[in-house]
Amino acid sequence: MFTDTQGSITKRGLQAIYTSLGVDFVEALEARGVTDIHANPDGSVWIDRVGTGIIKADFSLTPANVRVAINAIAAMAGLKIDESQPQLSAIVPVTGERFQALIPPVVDAPCFSIRKPPTKIFRLDDYVSSGIMSPKYSDYLKQAVIDRKNIIVAGSTGSGKTTLLNALLAEPAFSNDRIYTIEDVKELQVNAGNLVSTFTKTASPAVTMNDLVRNALRQCPDRIIIGEVRGGEAYELLKAWNTGHEGGIASVHANGAMEALYRFEDLVGEVVASIPKQMIGRTIDVIVFIQRFGTERKVVELMEVEAFGQDMYVTKKVMS
Repeated sequence: MFTDTQGSITKRGLQAIYTSLGVDFVEALEARGVTDIHANPDGSVWIDRVGTGIIKADFSLTPANVRVAINAIAAMAGLKIDESQPQLSAIVPVTGERFQALIPPVVDAPCFSIRKPPTKIFRLDDYVSSGIMSPKYSDYLKQAVIDRKNIIVAGSTGSGKTTLLNALLAEPAFSNDRIYTIEDVKELQVNAGNLVSTFTKTASPAVTMNDLVRNALRQCPDRIIIGEVRGGEAYELLKAWNTGHEGGIASVHANGAMEALYRFEDLVGEVVASIPKQMIGRTIDVIVFIQRFGTERKVVELMEVEAFGQDMYVTKKVMS
């Protein structure tokens, strides 16, 4: 619940956002099927909608109005954005959109991307009925969750990794476990009563994903979930999954299932000189790769990871 001061800041902030961005923007944001809106430095606005993909809006925004909105969201979130700290990552209070912004000098003019929270959790059965995933893939993943396999969801930006991760988290097997999640901003939705949701903090003193993974080990979780692995926390996660906290899920940017293993090597290599390929091979059990094709998404690869031996990963493709 907001305090009177917080409530006042939030109310003024939302009014400033709606006024500065205008009716056209607000209507686009509230429209059914819209998932993301991008306001570019040149003033153009691009709308990503389920079924049609990204299209250019027939309205634009001025740099001044974009900056007003960015400042308002920073104030509501209790964060700072200026020339010395020209980027902002926040969740819009009350409405819950994920907001990412940049201002000069790292860009020519203020810009931002905003992602709406899902209004519905897609279940694995929904992926099958919509043709995104085969029934065999769905059945395999359901059993993998039950069997406490460590699962990596791989894909490019905008491929739907987080939505798929949430579909896995909606499986009943999670409901009776103690779940510990780690994110930069809140996107994960977990079907569990015993839940600890943690978030990184960039303001000094910073709290990193590495810090939160280490803290997880003191919280007695059954499963550790990371929204997106992007750095050296990959090594801490592998160690955690490999020491009695199996059944975790994480996502990673990669262009294929095998490439996800190489991506983990790169991330682990940020913090250790010698890549523990055997640890990677025995800790990661399943990789599911989702890809975007224009306006559609498709789970195109499902791969079991068995081990690392004879200078290569031993894997097996699951046939769809």
